[in-house]
Amino acid sequence: MLREAAEIEIEWGISRSPFGNAFIASSPKGIVQLSFFETNETESYQQLMHAWPKAKLNRNDRLVGELSRQIFQSGTSEKPKIAPQGTEFQLQVWKALLNIPRGKTATYSQIAKLIGKPKASRAVGNATGKNPIAFLIPCHRVIRTDGSLGGFRWGTNCKAKILGSELA
Repeated sequence: MLREAAEIEIEWGISRSPFGNAFIASSPKGIVQLSFFETNETESYQQLMHAWPKAKLNRNDRLVGELSRQIFQSGTSEKPKIAPQGTEFQLQVWKALLNIPRGKTATYSQIAKLIGKPKASRAVGNATGKNPIAFLIPCHRVIRTDGSLGGFRWGTNCKAKILGSELA
């Protein structure tokens, strides 16, 4: 979905997660942002404002607490809907990431081949790094060809924690 011209209401808030503080923002269509932070949510909030400049942003920690339980508690059968916003290429990459099974990893070049663009590993890496919905769009499952973790927008320690939890 590309940036919508009409004003939309987005509820956002902060919650604890197994991987640190989580900033979660949701529109009527689904979660539009899930990011992690250590001490200050300002950067996450600024990213939300930049991505949705015409949106009416309302803080709603009660809703975000419920979404957080749905996202992070194992045993929760229904995960919330997601509504990522990006270019067609980014959306294609993020959709491919949804096919990486829990506890498994894929390389940037494997994702590039999967989407029919075998020479676009670097572009896949860029799109993966711009994923606005951490954890639910599992960019943490993408690693380098040499098997190393590679980068992660919210830090490699967070990435290692998430991957470790999936293997447990």
